[in-house]
Parts: sequence; structure tokens; C-alpha cells
Amino acid sequence: MKTNTVSNSFFIYSAEDSSLPEGFIQNVPDLFSKGGRCIHKARNQIKVYEEGGIQINVKKYCIPPIINRILYSLGLRRPKAKSAYLNAAKLRQMGFDTPKPFGYIIQRKYGIINYSYFISEQLDMPRMGHECKNRELIKALAKYTAKMHERGLIDKDFTANNILYSCDGENYRFALVDINRFKFKKKPVGMIQACQTLMKPLRSENKLKFFVSHYAECRGFNKRFMTERVIFLRRKRNLYERIKKFLKKLPGAKYVTGKNLNKKK
Repeated sequence: MKTNTVSNSFFIYSAEDSSLPEGFIQNVPDLFSKGGRCIHKARNQIKVYEEGGIQINVKKYCIPPIINRILYSLGLRRPKAKSAYLNAAKLRQMGFDTPKPFGYIIQRKYGIINYSYFISEQLDMPRMGHECKNRELIKALAKYTAKMHERGLIDKDFTANNILYSCDGENYRFALVDINRFKFKKKPVGMIQACQTLMKPLRSENKLKFFVSHYAECRGFNKRFMTERVIFLRRKRNLYERIKKFLKKLPGAKYVTGKNLNKKK
């Protein structure tokens, strides 16, 4: 069972079986402004807290761009914090690792969605990283990705920084984070659609080819077609990102996108 609570301008959703101290989730907005160990600070922020021997990860999502704020507020799209919670619960139910979700908070101001928070366990596992040179790790990831796709799972933010791993001898364990843009299909992911999702894990084209080749082998797909297709899509995506970055520097762009790329971090 789960509980729904409304407190002032906050909608709070927490798992009833949560092992967190009583009242922790309800106090997250106040706690976030006062303490915690910051491990990521950009548009979104992540802080880690330790309560009762439990490491707790709290991700604060920034105020969405105005168009998304309206869509979220009207219920036409699901807020990121809610998506992260529901996706994590479903992934774990299907046997795939991701930090245990504890709850989420949606803040509104004048009825419009403002900040939101996703609360989960903090896993003590390193991130794979875009510059990974461990070929055995890359092969293991290819096998893991093939297994995901065979179950109809698509991670739209499948980047190396969102992949945690550990190794016990020759056995690798993976856990996915930042999963608010996950998609669940009722059938295996086909070869063409798979190519769209395999562009991001590795920065080096040679390493990416190695990864895609082993993925194709696991799925029984054409290796040459897949590697050439993924590299083509990667280069096309890189060009798009460069153009988008330029456009976001134009005057007034931040009011639409919620980002100001002229500001140095």
C-alpha cells in the first residue's frame, strides 16, 4: 500500500513500506535548502543524506520551461519526479536494478508546477563513464542492454553517466539512474529502434562500434548494418546538438527553454 498526502502547495507521495525515518519525505523541501551533501549541481541538483544508517538520494528537478509547466500542470504530461518514481518501481518489479524509490514531491505555485523532488536510496557504485576503456565491462553492458531490449525496455537517457556498475570476479552488475524518460514496450525492441537508443553510452567511436557489435551478436542482428547505422545517427545527433546550442544562445531563448547557455557554470 502507498499513501498520498497533500500539504499546502506540496503533493507528497511516499511508499508505505519505506524504511526511512518517519516524516523524512514530508520535510525534504526544508531539508534540501539547509543541508545534505551535494553530489551534483547543474539545472537539477542532487543531495545525499544519512538517516538511521540509510544513505538517501534526493534529486531536485528545476522549474520546467513554461510549455512543459503547463502540460505537467494540466496532467497532459507526467512530471519528471513522478515518472522517475513509477519507472523505478516497475523496473525493479521486472528484475532490473535501479535505486529503491522512496517517494516524490510535486510543488505548485499558483496552481502551476514549480520544483519537484525524487527520493531514493543512494547506491555505493561507480558510474561507468563515457571514456570507459574496460572491454570486458563494455561487453557485459552490451549483453545487459540486449536483455533489456528483449524485455521491451528502452532508456531514452542511456548514457554512461547514468549507468552504475559493480564487479564480482567476472560477473558485472548494472543499475540504472536518471530513468524518468524510460519507455516500456509489450514486445522486444526491433533492430531499427535499437539503433536509436545505442548512440550515447560511449564517446569514442571505436568503443561504440565494439559495444554495438557485441549487442548485435547477442540479439542475432546484422553487426555491420547496426554499427554503421549507429555511427551515422551519432554524427547526425552531434550536429543537431551543436545547432541547438547555438540557437539557445539567442536573446530570449531562456524564457522558452528554461536554460541560459551564456551563463558559465
